[in-house]
Amino acid sequence: MNKFLTIFFLTISCLTFGQAEQSIYNQDKETVLQYFRSETIDGKLDFELKMKDDEAPFYRVGNILYNRKDFGILLWAQAIKQTEKLSMKESVKLWEEIKQRKLTKPEKRAFKKGFSMELEKPKTPKQSESKFDSDFIDYVKAKWNGQKFEKAELPKFNEINEFYTQLAKRNEEILSDKFLKVPSLDLLFAHYLDLKLKWNSFNRGTDKLSVEQVISKTLEENPEKNEMLAFYYKTIFASVLNNQRNIEPYDKNIDFDNLKLDNQESAILFLCAMRHLGNQMSGYSSTNFPDNCFRADLFLAKMPKFNGKLYYEFDLPEFIDFLIKIDKRYPKVSFKQRFIPEFEKAKADYMKCVNNKN
Repeated sequence: MNKFLTIFFLTISCLTFGQAEQSIYNQDKETVLQYFRSETIDGKLDFELKMKDDEAPFYRVGNILYNRKDFGILLWAQAIKQTEKLSMKESVKLWEEIKQRKLTKPEKRAFKKGFSMELEKPKTPKQSESKFDSDFIDYVKAKWNGQKFEKAELPKFNEINEFYTQLAKRNEEILSDKFLKVPSLDLLFAHYLDLKLKWNSFNRGTDKLSVEQVISKTLEENPEKNEMLAFYYKTIFASVLNNQRNIEPYDKNIDFDNLKLDNQESAILFLCAMRHLGNQMSGYSSTNFPDNCFRADLFLAKMPKFNGKLYYEFDLPEFIDFLIKIDKRYPKVSFKQRFIPEFEKAKADYMKCVNNKN
């Protein structure tokens, strides 16, 4: 098991201030300064405090490991950089003013790294105008408010209704081509919004938002298709993993051409499968090796093939990286950097079982 957590980028478009829940972006310099002074200690920008319950002792950026304190400084530097209101020299001065001490040499290196990293550009209000059907937003809102949604029987909701109905059945039919094809953008957003509300439901006290506030913040975030598609496929393969006892060995081939998936979509589907099914294979293969390898073989018989190949024979296509939110406590991370190593580990661990038989 890894003893460090890999995290790369910070997006603070969700950081808000005041009762109006306005974004810190596009504010004047004095407002930004006031925000950072008030939120750096015991507030939304106290990243070391946010990570206090994390079991990972180290955090990796590239080839460099940071302890929790230094990594918190790196994230703070990323946050101030994104406001585009202060130079690095001014930002260091502000941090030292707030903390009432000088940065140490290791802390200064972490600060410089965070401030110099390429960051996702925050969206302007014009860019954040919703591109999603408002009826699907109302569909999710009604579900979470325990209300009846009168339009739920309209034909445009057939796709999402069938998806959630099939998930509730908890069997391998969720891997039918009907659900593996890329769904509509509205289904992707409704599902993404539903997950955001589930995350929020675990919050307590002042951290818990109303349904309307979560919807508003998610609309402001204006999530990209790649991230929403990853969450959609993750849900499918998490369902297969969680209900593996209901699934008998069967022959299923996920044919990306038949599904009309391009390289980007194919890679997202496959790596999301590895995120869940691959991790399970890795667990079966590496625990009590080699005595437990028979469990890996049994599970492999329940896994689909990908373009006619077993998962460890599959050639991952080239695709464009993007950011994805894995843990609500932390910034978005590189999809490639987070998911590809899990595939490689799942492949390497099972190959030990294969080689042990030969």
